[in-house]
Amino acid sequence: MDGEKQTFQKGDFFLVPKGFTGRWKTIETSGDFMEIAIYTKPRAPEISETIAKVPYTFSKSVQSPTELNSSKTIFKGDELQVSVLTQEKGGSQKVKLDADEFGFILNGLLKVIDTTGKETHYFSGECYVLPKNFEGTLEFDGFDVFQAITVTSCLESA
Repeated sequence: MDGEKQTFQKGDFFLVPKGFTGRWKTIETSGDFMEIAIYTKPRAPEISETIAKVPYTFSKSVQSPTELNSSKTIFKGDELQVSVLTQEKGGSQKVKLDADEFGFILNGLLKVIDTTGKETHYFSGECYVLPKNFEGTLEFDGFDVFQAITVTSCLESA
């Protein structure tokens, strides 16, 4: 609302934090525009407002693998945490999630195996959601490294 303009291009990932006031206009489209909207329950009065008030782009460098077998937090607000998960090809990890997890796969293949042995496969460019209390194994594959942007809740469970 203060007149500051920002431009986002194909392949950019950006965050519009809760509390943002302003407008945007799609100038040019040469295909699909994907928007992922994540809504949380209403805030409790004691939770502060997110510090960031304007949209910002996750730099291309956060999408470049720097350290294998890691999860690097690139944004943490009062309600959501955004991370880049990087795993080597052929790696796996057992998980028990204490929050819902949304993921967008940048590179590679993710095989999700629940405790019953059921397998679900996700590929580059696809999104996945793992529910809170999901327990199982994640296997990472692809040509090079596996990489995904993940979003999880920071809110405490009641």
